[in-house]
Amino acid sequence: MDRPSIKTLILPFQRQDRPYPDASKPWAFFNAHPLPDASNWKIGLVCQQSFRPLYLDLTDTGFVTSPTLEKGGLAGALVLTDRAKAVNERNIAHALLSVSEGAPILVCGEKNTGIVPLKKWAARLGTVVDTFSKYHAQCFTLIATDMARRTVSALPVDANAGLFAKGKIDRGSAVLAATFDESLAGDCADFCAGTGHLARALTEQSKPNSLTLLEAEFHAVEASKAALDDIAIPMSFHWLDLIREAPPARYDTIVMNPPFHTARAAEPQLGQALIRAAAKALRPGGKLRMVANRTLPYEQTLQSVFGSFHELTVEDGFKVLQARANK
Repeated sequence: MDRPSIKTLILPFQRQDRPYPDASKPWAFFNAHPLPDASNWKIGLVCQQSFRPLYLDLTDTGFVTSPTLEKGGLAGALVLTDRAKAVNERNIAHALLSVSEGAPILVCGEKNTGIVPLKKWAARLGTVVDTFSKYHAQCFTLIATDMARRTVSALPVDANAGLFAKGKIDRGSAVLAATFDESLAGDCADFCAGTGHLARALTEQSKPNSLTLLEAEFHAVEASKAALDDIAIPMSFHWLDLIREAPPARYDTIVMNPPFHTARAAEPQLGQALIRAAAKALRPGGKLRMVANRTLPYEQTLQSVFGSFHELTVEDGFKVLQARANK
């Protein structure tokens, strides 16, 4: 994910206004993305990234990375903005709690990620200094104080911050769930499972012997565990990038509401890659049932991978498609 704000965020270090973090004075990096000149950064950064594809990008490059970050007493922090206001506020709060008194927290983002109102919010916590704009992004520095840390410690925590549909069932998933019946059976999997709404619908309307949830967002996995702790059948939960990582088993049934964008523009190749991943994970004769925006071009991929498919329903701008693996 090439973001202009990454270049803006590291500019104070490149022009030697600040020394690079090192092993003796490590920094945290929230919503971490891979950085250019990685050798200048790897030794001194502890990265937080809950989105599995970016997590893998970071670990593959040699960065120490975790989906959550509990460290304290660090020398500073970097925060790259997310599109969700609640995620940005949560990351700044975590950054304040991870650093020492008086440490700098550099926050950076493009204007369409809410950096201007975020700066105003941060200024209510404490002192904001060193604001500058470059590469169509803005960066500011928040100084960590005991008062700021006490303030954020008292703030409520939104467990669903930034999650797709904010932990509620979205319309596409509702259209898909309405088609569930007892023909969806055996060892079942929910690809791109979110917070578990489709999984619950499967247990209530279909005949799963077991159910596996696979999801790329760590916080969604944790939310689904909490939401489905009353389900009696065997269940497992996996934080995976299904495009790059194989699922732990093969299945009789896969249901899926795949994402189709990582930014504003539609990227149908994501769903196409997930269709191919599902085909590899099905047992002979296994069934894929998926929902998609009506305009997305998935039919050719289904025909190519499975040999045939059929459309079950079209409703509210969504289509439900089904294909079966060869026996």
